[in-house]
Amino acid sequence: MERSTKRTIAWWGVAALVMVLNILGVGDRHEEPEGSEKIAVRVDVSPVHAIMLKLANGLAAPEIAQAAPGQLSALEMQLPPLSDDQPGDAVARAIILARIGKPVAALEAVDLLEASISAGDVTADEATAVTIADARAALAAIAEERTGPDAITAERSERLADDLGSAGRTLAAMAQGDRTELASLEASGMGALVLLVLVMVAAAILGLGGLAALVVFLVMAILGKTRGVAPVDGASSAVHAEVFGVWMALFWLLGLGASLVIRRAVPEGADFPVAGSLLVALATSAAAFVGALWWGTRRGLPWRDLRAQLGWTRARFTDVLWGVVTYSMALPLLGVGLLLAFMLSAMAGEGAPQPSHPIQEIIAGAAAGELLLALLVAAVMAPITEEVVFRGAFYRSLRDLLGRGAPFVGAVLATLVSSVVFAAIHPQGWTFIPVLGALAVAFCIVREWTGSINPAIVAHAINNFAMVMINVVLMG
Repeated sequence: MERSTKRTIAWWGVAALVMVLNILGVGDRHEEPEGSEKIAVRVDVSPVHAIMLKLANGLAAPEIAQAAPGQLSALEMQLPPLSDDQPGDAVARAIILARIGKPVAALEAVDLLEASISAGDVTADEATAVTIADARAALAAIAEERTGPDAITAERSERLADDLGSAGRTLAAMAQGDRTELASLEASGMGALVLLVLVMVAAAILGLGGLAALVVFLVMAILGKTRGVAPVDGASSAVHAEVFGVWMALFWLLGLGASLVIRRAVPEGADFPVAGSLLVALATSAAAFVGALWWGTRRGLPWRDLRAQLGWTRARFTDVLWGVVTYSMALPLLGVGLLLAFMLSAMAGEGAPQPSHPIQEIIAGAAAGELLLALLVAAVMAPITEEVVFRGAFYRSLRDLLGRGAPFVGAVLATLVSSVVFAAIHPQGWTFIPVLGALAVAFCIVREWTGSINPAIVAHAINNFAMVMINVVLMG
């Protein structure tokens, strides 16, 4: 085996080890100390349940309820499963049940939660217990049809709103028969529904164009008319593998180091500022990126050659157009990925992790400055960094080694492997791997079509920007 091949495989091994450690959550600042009991939790409503409640409010609006009477009941089937450490979501689920016209079932769910807390199966602090009691009082008033201004006290109403946000406001308004507040919540929910419909229509139109583009690409690839990725010598290919391996190692180590520093600096039970978390993410990502590229230049490739081989070409206006085409190609692939994700979730049953991302927690109620920082991390830094190291370095090294003598086979294998790895290191959960993997496949396709990663950077930025802004509207 050639020395350069051994170097390539060795650095792939480094990247694989780091990926496993990352997936296992080694160094996660949220993990519980070994041997500890369940940690008491506060009342927190997850972004998923907050979004579901907002949609329920929209569907409960008289205009929507009359036009689509069965949609509220259908919403219940979409509720994600709960775990024992989510009393806030358990309460939110009960509020959703009440909102869709099942107050008795909602009251029974809260009674079951309180029984679980009393039995020690669910751990909750004193403040959580008070909030749950407030929610039960409101749900009892709704279930027993004694709603009105005096159904719950003003103190309880205020506490529900403070602790549960829009979920608490919805419950208090339902118990007190406050049509003004409910109308406001319904209007906000209708806005979210309109947004989702517009997004789906736009995605369908763009996806049809993307499907046509995929067909064109396949025809051009068969005819040998795509630009492709020019082969390089084994030593250069090994450098690409090293760039990816160094980035993986630095990104994980710097994140672990930052986590340890934060853990020591922040008092137990206190929250680290959102802006601080975003700045740390930005700094560690930038440092790992620069460090990996610097390593590549120190391993025998001049910066100009390294950048050219990674496909990070000089920016042009056509990159934006190609970026839109790339994103349109990703949409039908995302549809296939979503279907596979649903199948995986169904196979896993109740134990399946629900798709989520830390950015949802960060942008929930974020101030304008925090939102700008989130967009900088998600829609600028992440697309540049991840496209350079994944479609630039990792995909290239895989394609060069796996495609010796058979470039087409190498391109297909490199696409599949790099896309799965790309999806696996993201924190959405393993059932969501086919979705993110489908997005990565589109980025690999445009790398082969144009020879550049610039369109993939643009498409990646479009996707992340859209996801952040949609979540802002849905959770706002």
